[in-house]
Amino acid sequence: MQTAVINDNSDLITYITDNDFSLIDQEYKPQQMKQIVETSIYLFPYQLIDILEKRYIFENAQEIISFLLLNKDLLSMLLKAPYYIERIFGRVPLYLELHSDPEENWDELFIVIKTNLPAKEAVKREMQLFDFWFSNVIQKVGNRLNYTEEPL
Repeated sequence: MQTAVINDNSDLITYITDNDFSLIDQEYKPQQMKQIVETSIYLFPYQLIDILEKRYIFENAQEIISFLLLNKDLLSMLLKAPYYIERIFGRVPLYLELHSDPEENWDELFIVIKTNLPAKEAVKREMQLFDFWFSNVIQKVGNRLNYTEEPL
């Protein structure tokens, strides 16, 4: 049996066989692997989106799902983003919002980080998050993914 899992390189999917979970991040336990393991390549993106729906609040769900299915490489980055966000902001509500301009023909998915921080502190942490995480993925995501902090 062939199984697909996200590996440590945010943009790669690794295929393993049977119950060999040694290639997976230590943060996942075997019983949790049922959440991210799928034997069907067709269904795999849908299963990842189901996981994302547990980590984020989707503001316009159907549009976001359609966008993610067209931009599957963003799925693994969105799965890992909460880890980096939590290290900078702590446990905070995370939203996904799709911003579109049909006249200009562009779509951009935003991770919206909701906090109670004062404005200066929020801006400071946004810059820390950029240095800690986003600067490493910006080349891969281009103008398709961004993040912002907003007050609760």
